Amino acid sequence: MLAPEFEWSPKGKENRDLRKQLMEQAATVYHAETADAAASVWPQWAKQWRGQAPQAVATLERDFEQTLVFYGVPGLARP
Repeated sequence: MLAPEFEWSPKGKENRDLRKQLMEQAATVYHAETADAAASVWPQWAKQWRGQAPQAVATLERDFEQTLVFYGVPGLARP
C-alpha cells in the first residue's frame, strides 16, 4: 500500500527535511507486517507529529481504521 500524500504537511523549501522525516516515519505505520503492528506504531507517530503537522495527524487518525483494511486482503504484497 502506498502512503497517502500529506499535502497539508509543512510547506516550503525550508521544511523539506521535516516533510521527508514525516513521510519516512509514517511509512513505519504503512509498512508494518500486521494490522496490530501498525496500530502499535501509530500512537508514537501521532504523538511526535501532532504539534508540527496537526492536519497530517488528524487526517491519518480520521482514516486509520480504513488504512488497516488492506491487512485483511489475502495474498496482498506488502512493502
